[in-house]
Amino acid sequence: MMRRETTHPAGPFWQDGGDRDISDSVGNRYIRDNILILLMAQLLFFVTVICLARPLVAGSTFSDVYPKAHTLTQSPPELSSLSILCREKKSGGPHITFVGGPDKKALLVVYTDKQVKDLSNIITLKPVFIKHPGESLSSPSARVNPDATLDWAYVYDRNGDGRVDYMAFFYAVLPVKPDDFPKDYPKGGKMTSFEQYKLFIMQSRLVFSHYSDENLDGSTDVVVAAITDPDRPAWVDQFGVLRSTKFNGEVDETWTFKKDISQRIGTVSQKDGKYVVQNGLSTPLQSGRELFDFGTRTMKTINDHGEKCGLTKKSFLQE
Repeated sequence: MMRRETTHPAGPFWQDGGDRDISDSVGNRYIRDNILILLMAQLLFFVTVICLARPLVAGSTFSDVYPKAHTLTQSPPELSSLSILCREKKSGGPHITFVGGPDKKALLVVYTDKQVKDLSNIITLKPVFIKHPGESLSSPSARVNPDATLDWAYVYDRNGDGRVDYMAFFYAVLPVKPDDFPKDYPKGGKMTSFEQYKLFIMQSRLVFSHYSDENLDGSTDVVVAAITDPDRPAWVDQFGVLRSTKFNGEVDETWTFKKDISQRIGTVSQKDGKYVVQNGLSTPLQSGRELFDFGTRTMKTINDHGEKCGLTKKSFLQE
């Protein structure tokens, strides 16, 4: 839109026949200039505050990215469409492999004991069903063979600086309770009918823990993790959010939700000072700092090896 020239009621001051005192113009310019200086000072103040807080750009906070990341984990691309971008061997540790999606951007990071040659022998992006010796029915699993790994994650670089700042790390294959979960479903782990087994199989999916570095300082500030039913520990009942709004590694905000992360239904329970998330049958409870530290260490390792691989700001998914 073209800017319109501001005029005196009788026209621009240079057209008013000279009977308008020039000091009016000077005074107006003085006021205008001082107002402009004041506005610029206020703008500078707010920009400084924003920069010190280091918030993310709109649409890239964890609550915005989580729904997209969750959808990706539950509706993944075909494994055959993925390709290995690079491999790095951690000194004294595992091999770390960056896997690209159909667009050749880094989508996954995979930890293995041996160098990855064939992804289909190492990971699965969907549950597989395996019949173990002595069992009459198959069980859901993510281990496609004895050499497969369960240590892998979807990764994001939300601000496009070439470093991972959000990841969805694989946790386990578990059934997630639907809205119409039967109230008479047996407690404990024993199923007594084929219908119960069918429900267990139909609701089983890959479950992930999400870690986010909100202020981009290299430290995890948010964890989103599964919370299982205390009476039926094989079933995911809801999900919990642990957040450090002060970015100091201490949890100061929690909530639980079923499907929509913005629909809060409660707070995350604690037991002996540790949070009741990721509370599977064989998973010990962890403090908020322990959960944050895992995310921080893991993303640092990923970023260090991504740099060695030559990955850049154009190499990763942003959202």
